[in-house]
Amino acid sequence: MRETYLNVGKLLLFLGVLLLAIKYLPWSSLPPSLRPWLLILLGVVLLLMGVMIRKVEEDTTKELIKIGAGVITALALAVIVTLGPLMLAQAVGFNAIEPAPTTISTLREVPCAGKLDLQLETTSMDVRVVKWNGSTVKVLLEAPENGIGDLKEGISIDQEERDVDTVLTIRSEESQVHVVVIKWFQLFTPNISLEVRVPEGCSLQNVDLRTVSGDVRLETDSERVRIMTTSGDVAILGEVGSMDVTTVSGDVELRVTLKSDGSLETTSGDVNYRLKVIGAGSLSVHTTSGDTNLDLSREGDIGLRVSLNTLTGELSMKGLEVEESREGFGAGKELVGRAEGAGARFLVLASSVSGDIRVNLSP
Repeated sequence: MRETYLNVGKLLLFLGVLLLAIKYLPWSSLPPSLRPWLLILLGVVLLLMGVMIRKVEEDTTKELIKIGAGVITALALAVIVTLGPLMLAQAVGFNAIEPAPTTISTLREVPCAGKLDLQLETTSMDVRVVKWNGSTVKVLLEAPENGIGDLKEGISIDQEERDVDTVLTIRSEESQVHVVVIKWFQLFTPNISLEVRVPEGCSLQNVDLRTVSGDVRLETDSERVRIMTTSGDVAILGEVGSMDVTTVSGDVELRVTLKSDGSLETTSGDVNYRLKVIGAGSLSVHTTSGDTNLDLSREGDIGLRVSLNTLTGELSMKGLEVEESREGFGAGKELVGRAEGAGARFLVLASSVSGDIRVNLSP
C-alpha cells in the first residue's frame, strides 16, 4: 500500500504542477531566443537528477529526487504544450505569433483632390475600399499587434501623379506577410485586412483589386471596377460605370447601380445581385455550380431583355414578360423575358451548368 500511496501522490503532484504551470506561469513573456534554452536547462537538470539518484543509497533522498524530477518534467511539459507548436512553426519558416489583440496602423496618407486610380494585390489579406469624410486617401492595416510590424515591412505602396490623376499601387509580399496564430496545438489564420479610405472630394476612376483567399469589399462609387479572387468573397456597394468580377469559389454579393456594362464569372460561388439599371448596357453572369439570385430595378423608361440558360439547374423569372421557354435534356433549359421601354436598352445574360438562376424585376 505504501508504494501505491507514493505513486498516486506523485501523479497528483505532477498533474497539479502541470496544470498550474500551463494556466498561470507567463511562458509567453519569455523572449523567443530564450525559450529553447529553457528546455535545454530543464533537460540538463533532469539528467543531473538521473545521475544523482544512482549514487544515493538512502530511500528517502531517492524519493525526494524522484519527486523533484517529476516537478521538473511537469514544467518542461508545460513549456512544450504552451510554446512548442509556436516554436516548431517558427523553426520551419512560418511567421507564427501568439493570440493578441488587433490594432490598426496607418501605412500612408495621400492627398487627392481630383481623380484616383487604385491597384491592389495581395494573397490572404482582406481588402476594403470605403468612403470617408477626411481630406486624404488613407491606407490602413488591421492586424494582431504582435505581428503588425512584420506585416508592414512586407507591404509596398507606390504613388504616381498623372495630370489630375493620382495612381496608388499597393502590393504585399506574401513571403513576409503570411502569418499564422498558434494556440495550443491548433493553427489559425488571423484577421488581417487592408483598408483604403477615399475622401468625398476624390473621384475613384479605375479600381483593380486582386487577391487569392482574401475577401474584397468595395463601398464607394467608381467608374471602372476589376476584381479577381480565387476563394475570397466579393461585395460591391455603390454606383459603378463598368465592372468585371471573377472568382472561383467565393460568393458574390452586389448592391450596384450600373451605368453601362458588367461581367461576373464564378465557378462554385453563389451570386446575390441587386442591380439598378440607369442607362444602356449589358450584364453577363456565368456560374458553374453556384446559384444566381438577381433583383432588377430600372430608372425611367429603360427596356430590358433577360436571357437565362442552365444545363441541369432551375430557372425562374418574375415581373418580366416571358418570350421563350424551353426545356430539354440535351441543350438544357432556357428562359427569355423582357420588359418594354421606350428608352435605352439593357441586356442581361445569365448562364449556369448546374446552378439555379432566379430573376425578379421590381415594379
